[in-house]
Amino acid sequence: MLEFNLARSRDAWLQSRLKGVIDSKPFADPNESPETQHIADRGYAEMQTSSLVRGYLYGFARELKGAVEKHVAWMESHPEPDRAVYTGTGRSVEFWRDALVSWRLVLGVCRWLGRGDRAFANLTAAAAADWQLLALANGEVGEEVREDRRGYMGVHLATALAGDAPLLGLKI
Repeated sequence: MLEFNLARSRDAWLQSRLKGVIDSKPFADPNESPETQHIADRGYAEMQTSSLVRGYLYGFARELKGAVEKHVAWMESHPEPDRAVYTGTGRSVEFWRDALVSWRLVLGVCRWLGRGDRAFANLTAAAAADWQLLALANGEVGEEVREDRRGYMGVHLATALAGDAPLLGLKI
């Protein structure tokens, strides 16, 4: 069994990641189309939120407070994933809906981290979009989507509970 040393892991994160997370900026390529940039925004939002949560777990809440606020402000100034953009670039409705769930979830988590805001609206909206993704699924693709979503049941239920929507969690 591998030994886990929290102090060593925390120090390594401090040395290798803290400054990068604080200084992080969204992916921006002037050569990319607005549609591609719109889709890339979701990836950046997820990556930065994951890094912020990890930093908070390592005890760097005070150091990351400004980065969290900057990230929340950036997300609030950008539109949610747009169905027309996703389907217009050949992606499925399920892919768009998954992006929507993720966007709402990470925005809610960041509002909670940075502001202490329980972000019920964002988290409930994420759980509702998650349920709608399952409801939209049909045929072979639908069953694959359902199986994939079931694999993350803990996340779905936690999102619904955090959004104070336990019945949505049970539906999922």
